[in-house]
Amino acid sequence: MYLKSLRPYQFRNLEDRSVTFESGVNVIVGQNGQGKTNLVEAIYLLALTKSFRTSDSSELIRWGEKSASIFGVVAGSAGDVELGVAIEERGRGFYLNGQKLKTVTNFLGHFIGVCFSPTDLALLQGAPAGRRKFLDKHIADLTPAHMGSLLTYNRALQNKNKLLKEGIHNPALLDSWNQILAKEALRIVQEREEFVTLLQAKAGKIYAEFCDGDGTLTLGLSTNIKSGLRSPEALLSEYERYKGREIAIGNALLGPHRDDLTVTLGSRDARAFASQGQCRSIVLALTLGVIELLEARRGESPVVLLDDVNSELDKKRSDAFFSLVLQQNRQIFVTGTDASVSHLTVGKGYNVLMAEAGRVSTVTANNS
Repeated sequence: MYLKSLRPYQFRNLEDRSVTFESGVNVIVGQNGQGKTNLVEAIYLLALTKSFRTSDSSELIRWGEKSASIFGVVAGSAGDVELGVAIEERGRGFYLNGQKLKTVTNFLGHFIGVCFSPTDLALLQGAPAGRRKFLDKHIADLTPAHMGSLLTYNRALQNKNKLLKEGIHNPALLDSWNQILAKEALRIVQEREEFVTLLQAKAGKIYAEFCDGDGTLTLGLSTNIKSGLRSPEALLSEYERYKGREIAIGNALLGPHRDDLTVTLGSRDARAFASQGQCRSIVLALTLGVIELLEARRGESPVVLLDDVNSELDKKRSDAFFSLVLQQNRQIFVTGTDASVSHLTVGKGYNVLMAEAGRVSTVTANNS
């Protein structure tokens, strides 16, 4: 799988013109603020429908405009497809070969991208919501229906929390929402646990290659949907038991919205005790682990987006990371402040593009 071309329209500062890419390594250079990360963000948005930088759609639209869009042609095992995401302040539309799709679930899965950026280094030390987001976006890559379960669950959760915050005197009013939540919660937790188990096997092995001697990297899922609650009847009974506490506190307490990804290095909680260098290596191992899982499941490689990676890594970790990521025949986008990042592509064909004031143009194409 690879992205053949991208056509932005009124997206941040990017010029409204088509940009073509090589199927191998694409090095994007330019000074800060010229559009390098905006280009990577546009590619990511075409794959995941969301930005890795903001949840506010208005920030994606060029100043003074009311809408934006990203269209691209993707080459896959089944042939070329044209994908598009239309962006407005109040919502988004999704297109496949010129036809508007009814749901985001029908859009996801046609183009898979995995991104690593400096903000990902906060994955371990940030809030649990960020780790849940990490799990869910990559589960959806493997199983697009997971996104449908999340959307249904989150809508029901919002309605339940609205009732709880307004204050209710009849606990039975929560029953209809709890029935929906219980059904989707069982699916979500099961898929998260299965994914964590698969990722553990990949990332643990990769981390050992990065940092032999640091101890074993172990992943787990912390959830209050325990093993004894894994039937609709048992979980509904647990929701019933939680009612009084939820009404008193005015918030839903039971469910996968409280899940967290646990990360242990050796026998210690990596989120609390890992050094900055170890945290970076763990996140790199998780990223590469996700890539390998996608390749094993889909039979083709996702597009790999690496935004300003070298600014956050020492030479040893940078060399180890790129050595692993370049082993397979993958389309890779790497950003840097100058063409010096191209030394990371030794032995590979690569394409150098320049970003300047939002205009992205090919500088050199090396197919060695």
